[in-house]
Amino acid sequence: MTLSSEERESPISALHQGAPFEIAHRALGITSERFEALVVGDDELREAIERARAESEVANLVLISRQARNGNWLAAAWLLERLHPERYARPAVRQEERASQLSSSSDRLDDLADKRAARRARSSS
Repeated sequence: MTLSSEERESPISALHQGAPFEIAHRALGITSERFEALVVGDDELREAIERARAESEVANLVLISRQARNGNWLAAAWLLERLHPERYARPAVRQEERASQLSSSSDRLDDLADKRAARRARSSS
């Protein structure tokens, strides 16, 4: 199964709005496993997903930064805690942050790319 350009728009739009990768498949009405298989098999889709996630992240950081510059100390504190948890987060949060970094969703896309490479290696042998 490949996705038409119209079908691609739904999960990419969801990711662009900030939806996690694990939820984007629901925009298509397919299982997460099927969506992962589609992403592994389609470099263009994977790149569009990565771009949408990055654009969403940047847009949100711009909003938070703007609020911090306008004197919103909560936005400034939030930004510092997340950008520099090693210095500004509470100790318990620092430990959680380290644990979550090990299983981040961006690592998941790398895992999908590795699966695709392994599948290609098997099919070419």
